[in-house]
Amino acid sequence: MKNFKIGRFFFLVLILCLPGTIGWQKVELKELLETRKNKQEALTAVPAVLKPLDISSYGILEKVSSALFKLKTVEVETEVWLENPLFHIKSDFKNCIHNVDNYKADGRISLSLTLPNGASTSQWVQTFEIGGIPFTWNREKRIWEKKELEINGKDAKAVLSFSVLRSLFTINERQVDPSTVKILGVEKRKGKDCFVLGYSLDPEMFKRWNLVGSISMKLWISQEDFLPQTLRSEGKIGEMYLLQVVNYSNFNRGEEIVLPQAISDEVKIQKDSLKTKIKSLLKEVASIRGWDVLENIQVQFIDRVSLRKQLEEVFNRDFSKDRLEKEGLILSWLGLLPDNADYKESLINSEIASLAGLYDPKLKTIFIGDWIHPVLAEPVLVHEIAHAYQDRQVTMPEFQGDKASKQDLDFSTARHALLEGEATAIMLEYILRKEGANFQELGDIFALIEDKIIKNSEYSRQNLQYNIYGYGANYIQYYLKDSKWADLEVLYKNAPVSMNQILHPYRSFADKKQDNTAIDGEQDFLKEVQLPAGWAKIYSNHLGEFYLLLSLRQFLDKDTAEQAASGWKKDRITLYQNGKNQKLVLLRTKWNSLGDMKVYLGAFKDWLKKRYPQMTSREKDQASLITTPEGSFYLRPVIDELLVVWGRGQSPEEFGILTDKISY
Repeated sequence: MKNFKIGRFFFLVLILCLPGTIGWQKVELKELLETRKNKQEALTAVPAVLKPLDISSYGILEKVSSALFKLKTVEVETEVWLENPLFHIKSDFKNCIHNVDNYKADGRISLSLTLPNGASTSQWVQTFEIGGIPFTWNREKRIWEKKELEINGKDAKAVLSFSVLRSLFTINERQVDPSTVKILGVEKRKGKDCFVLGYSLDPEMFKRWNLVGSISMKLWISQEDFLPQTLRSEGKIGEMYLLQVVNYSNFNRGEEIVLPQAISDEVKIQKDSLKTKIKSLLKEVASIRGWDVLENIQVQFIDRVSLRKQLEEVFNRDFSKDRLEKEGLILSWLGLLPDNADYKESLINSEIASLAGLYDPKLKTIFIGDWIHPVLAEPVLVHEIAHAYQDRQVTMPEFQGDKASKQDLDFSTARHALLEGEATAIMLEYILRKEGANFQELGDIFALIEDKIIKNSEYSRQNLQYNIYGYGANYIQYYLKDSKWADLEVLYKNAPVSMNQILHPYRSFADKKQDNTAIDGEQDFLKEVQLPAGWAKIYSNHLGEFYLLLSLRQFLDKDTAEQAASGWKKDRITLYQNGKNQKLVLLRTKWNSLGDMKVYLGAFKDWLKKRYPQMTSREKDQASLITTPEGSFYLRPVIDELLVVWGRGQSPEEFGILTDKISY
């Protein structure tokens, strides 16, 4: 089950109406921002030694995230200057972080109002977050309060709720605009040889908080272990200007966080309360679904660093290096993975950044993140308990098709969506029963999941797992409109074999019976396409409607993407390579009608224009030849079919000659 956010390191408190004390000298933020000359500071050019490393700029950023997720302890010192027309704020904090998520923050905030004769003030603040539970020191009452801290004031609250002082020193490639990541050079920093990386934060991240922002980052990274040394951020969020300097130190050498007794007691009470609910939750899940009660199950509460090790073992067990490399290239071509990303690194980082719980069918054990607030961890536990029940019914690895998944991504994703959809439905039913509602009668599943489960998270409608959960739960809900929970067993006896069935439950259940025969017999769909001599097939798979839809949604709105993909009938995607290590991706799709093919072709061309604004296009014999900075595309419609060829490493002229020789 996916979690709600990452990097909840600390919150701040400051009451703007505090009486003025000793005047704090205002410093214009623009005086602190680097001048153009300083921005172009001399860096040693990236040496030839980088080439043997076989790593991209984005790959370096991924390795930084991985390195941080493996740390037991780290200390972070942060200086932040914030300025808007009403006030100026200067903050200095020292943060001790354990197991990525537990932290202690001490610091001072100084404020200067910009009004004539405006008051200034400065105060010390302290905050903890332990086991997902935030604590704030109340200076007036002289007690620890179980609540988050925040800055009050025009723009400031919105900005800091967005996590300026948390996310901006948290290095997370999912918050980055991949197209902006560049190696600026190499430089000595803190006596270490460092890569200097530059990038901008993804504007979409600001939109989720109803803000407009532009933040540029510069990051110094140790070449030895990929741990960050210094981070500098500057830019604007709303009407607030920002400058931030962050220094990292004492990796795996920090002292243990010593908790005040009041905090220790409260955390223990909250965590013990959740553990005592496990037996009752087993009964609740069984009651909802109509299963016999599991008397006992292994549940482990685990920190994020340990969970990462568990995930790495799963990936090493279930995925070969060759498969990851080739699937990664395909997903990159679809726009579902940044270009030059390391697929395995991306998968693990994405999982560990958002994971709240995990059921391992081989170990028959539920792992729950101990960094999750107990209130949120309870529905997570319900979700994972549902998976344990499912595994008893169908043996999950076999049901999802370990072998089939390597040749049929559409098949394995459909089975995954059924399992996750049911577990999500059970979890939502558990939550809603407490509110006197029920899952069957509710409307938009995606809106429900956002409101109840992942509100204010990093997830967006483009997220792969988010969509598997959402469409899967929608599929379950549609079936339950005229059925009982116990009747869901029917779905496992004639389980979906394509995401097309999950996406269109009204088609699947038209006669209360799924028709799987229409999906059979597609294994040889690409055999008619012939390439010139010298090109060898190295990977092939079925994408299915879901991955075509998700690809379009990276650059098109939801309704347009769903309509364009809804006429899908079958497909095959194949990766070829020649002796020069050049690659070709061939995607052949068949549609329910000529009209459906034309709708998808139009949407795909719009997708290309938005993904590559500087592309050039020319028509040739009813086909389109498109040139982009990342390679060339060839689009050839034939009645209700469409052939798309993507080439990298060839000139546009070479690509045109090559596509002329493709027999179709």
